[in-house]
Amino acid sequence: MRSTAALTLIALAFAVRTTAFGADAPDPERSAPAAGETFESVASSATRTTDVPTLLAPFVERCEQEKREIDRSRCAVSQAYLRRVLPGRAFSMVVDDPAAIAVSDYDAGVKGYRLILSGCVACAKPVAVGGSEAGSGTRHLITVGVPRKDVDSLSSAVEVTRGVVGFESLVEAKRWMAEVRPALRAELVFRPASNEWTFGSQHGYALELLAGRIYNRCTGEIVLSKPPSTGVGDRPAPGHERDDPACAPPRPASGRPAAPSGSPAAPSGAPAGGAGTSQGAGDDHLPTELDKSAIAESMGQIRAQVFACYQKFQVPGNVQLSYEVASNGTVQSLRLGGPLDGTPTGACVLEAGKNARFPRFQAATQKFTYPFFLRR
Repeated sequence: MRSTAALTLIALAFAVRTTAFGADAPDPERSAPAAGETFESVASSATRTTDVPTLLAPFVERCEQEKREIDRSRCAVSQAYLRRVLPGRAFSMVVDDPAAIAVSDYDAGVKGYRLILSGCVACAKPVAVGGSEAGSGTRHLITVGVPRKDVDSLSSAVEVTRGVVGFESLVEAKRWMAEVRPALRAELVFRPASNEWTFGSQHGYALELLAGRIYNRCTGEIVLSKPPSTGVGDRPAPGHERDDPACAPPRPASGRPAAPSGSPAAPSGAPAGGAGTSQGAGDDHLPTELDKSAIAESMGQIRAQVFACYQKFQVPGNVQLSYEVASNGTVQSLRLGGPLDGTPTGACVLEAGKNARFPRFQAATQKFTYPFFLRR
């Protein structure tokens, strides 16, 4: 049967690769991301793929469906090998499923949009898994992560992370939605797995999530990432922007998010309308470090959100936000100091602090502390 031949070819390909690069047992260093890891460090050992159904086939195919005993035996051997080897391998892919990225309507409370990255490889439409010809296999929904049961939609049930893209004005926000939103792409890093799931009347298979991010395919700018991303995404080579209609001039405006929920990091590039050099400029034009005016400008962008914490809880006092920022503007860590640390007001301020955006600079990292005084 053709599916047996396909499984055998996949097994042979992985056997050759294993022989060349080492044992086929899962690598303990490729476990789930630890605290402090970046998207790049997790993805460094991943193989780029565009064919997730083929990776899933060894977990879905049923060897007993083969008519000849020799084919059933070959299928079982190949399947056992792949089920043992594949879970120890990391893969990455750019996801085209429309449910992978959700952008809210304009939210005046955050002066921007709320973004959600979901582990939807095939949530909107099932894809064929197994078989050697397009469409010849059984069709399944595919997610990265097993869906939760306490939400209404499948995309929400496999949410990876969420954040906020804020702007100085409504005009900038509308321009971002018109010009940048169509260029956003989701990228997921995962391991193949055999997690079969049901969600209401839907059913499918889940891969194991390792990392995920949203990036601007025209500029490479990272818009949202878990774990934090310190680099850039794939983008057209210089001079080839017109090859992608979404990237043709005028160049999309920059927009930057808050940190993902539960994460201390916030991706960034040059702030809209602020100081700093755009992603496309050379590092020689960047300042060595953020100066006081650049820091104050970035902190000014979250001042209203910080003060809203006082308005909500009516507890006066001073707080200090201690940042560590990477050279590309990514917030590596954020801590809260002062008498309000450990209080609801302090927790609110810490969340507001994650929305800060910083321009790029040359030094590897920069640490600084910025105070806020909460009072009438």
